[in-house]
Amino acid sequence: MPLDEANKRLVCRMVAGLVASDDDFDDDEREFVDKMLQRFDIPETEWDAIFPLVEHDEAEAAIRALDETSQGETFRLLLEAAHADGRIAESEREYLKIVGRAIGLSDEAVEERIAGFVR
Repeated sequence: MPLDEANKRLVCRMVAGLVASDDDFDDDEREFVDKMLQRFDIPETEWDAIFPLVEHDEAEAAIRALDETSQGETFRLLLEAAHADGRIAESEREYLKIVGRAIGLSDEAVEERIAGFVR
């Protein structure tokens, strides 16, 4: 992803906000977030970069802060994160819809992407 340091951290905060939205941050989700932080070359000593989490009410503005290519890649990363624990909670589904609408996807298109997601 062609992101600068600030936007890498923004995406990490969005992913962490999504997986924590169901108040059940399990080991699979934690592992996913850890791998994402490594992928973005954020040192382990700075893993508090996921705080503050990007909550539902901030997700629309956060995704719009990214360029179009990064928006699409971030949405895919959010889909992957939502599937990390093998199930998608309603709060995660709503987060995806908020972000999807912000980048021009209908709720139906988001549902199709959720249903058709393959790792």
